[in-house]
Amino acid sequence: PKEALHRDFYARFKMEYPALIKDPGPSLGLNDVSVVPATFVYTPEGRFYKVLYGAQRRSSLERIIRK
Repeated sequence: PKEALHRDFYARFKMEYPALIKDPGPSLGLNDVSVVPATFVYTPEGRFYKVLYGAQRRSSLERIIRK
């Protein structure tokens, strides 16, 4: 089953963080994601605000939050 393949993949690459099995982009209206990592920023009300491409630092995230 797929679950076993995913477990094996996680173990092989020593992944200690969750990963999505299916791309959520289409269901979230985010079809233009072509670069990873990508951070999706949502408002407290749950509305999509912005996508940040590339690695992020605490300071870059705090700047977005303050806006």
